[in-house]
Amino acid sequence: MKPTLKTLFVALSLGLSAVAHADPADYLKSQLEANPAAGKFIKEFPAVDTLTGVVIQVPNGQKMVGYLTPSGRYLISGVVIDLEKNNNLTQQYAAQYGGKPPEQPAVYDAQAVYELGKTSRISLGNENSPNYIAVMFDPTTEIGRKLMFLMMNQVSRFVNTAIFEQAHFDFIPYGKAAPALLKGSNKERLKNLLEYAQGKPLPAPDKAALDWAKRNDDVAKSLKAKPPLMVVNVPGQKEAKAVSFVGAKNDPDSALALFLGMVGQGAGEAAK
Repeated sequence: MKPTLKTLFVALSLGLSAVAHADPADYLKSQLEANPAAGKFIKEFPAVDTLTGVVIQVPNGQKMVGYLTPSGRYLISGVVIDLEKNNNLTQQYAAQYGGKPPEQPAVYDAQAVYELGKTSRISLGNENSPNYIAVMFDPTTEIGRKLMFLMMNQVSRFVNTAIFEQAHFDFIPYGKAAPALLKGSNKERLKNLLEYAQGKPLPAPDKAALDWAKRNDDVAKSLKAKPPLMVVNVPGQKEAKAVSFVGAKNDPDSALALFLGMVGQGAGEAAK
C-alpha cells in the first residue's frame, strides 16, 4: 500500500505522549529517528493559530505537509482553508516550505448543479437564495453517512448567521434509504433525517416518496460527477462546482471547508 501522511499519523499516534514539549515537533522527531522506515523529518514552520507546520518525507520519497497541535501529541493531515479569505493555506505552505499538499478530489463543472434540479431533497436555510451547498449521498454507505453527518454538523453552526440567511443547504439522498427519508413535506423529511441519523426506524414510504427516490437514483446514474458528491453554487462569484468522492484519496472535510468559504463570500456580497 502506498504510504501517505495519514497512514504515518496512524502509526505514530499509537505511542504519542500527552506531555507537552517545548518544541511541539520534538516528539515527532524522536519517533521518526527511532523508526526511520516511517519517514524522515525535514523541517518545521509556524502555521496558523496554535498549529506547528511540519514537512515530512514519507517512505516513497514524497515530501508532505502536516500540522502538529501545541502539545505535539497529534499530527494532523489535511488541507487548511482560510474561510475568511478562501485561501488554501496548505498549498501555500507547500510552495513556501517544500512538500506536497494532500491530493484533492476531482472537481467538475456546473453540469451536476443543473441536473440536481430534477431531484428531491431535504432543505434548510433560505430556499429562495441562489447560493447553496448540496450533498448527494447514499446514507447506507460509509462515505455517504460521513457526508450526511458532516453537512448536519456544519448546518448547525450556521443557524442564526448571515450564511444561513443568505444560503441554503440541501440533502439529496439516493439508494435504499432514500424512499423513507423523502416521505412527506420538507418539515417531515427533516424529522426523518434526524431520526435516521439517530438510528431510529422510519415509517414505510408512500408512492410519492418511492417515485422521488427513483428519480434521485436515475439522476445519480446520469451525472458525470458520480455520487457521493458535494455541489456548490455561488452565482455572485460565477462558481458552480461539483466534487465527486468516488475513489477520492482525501477526506470530504477539506472540500466542505473550501465550499463554505465560497458560499460565505457569496452571502457577504448578497448582504451588501
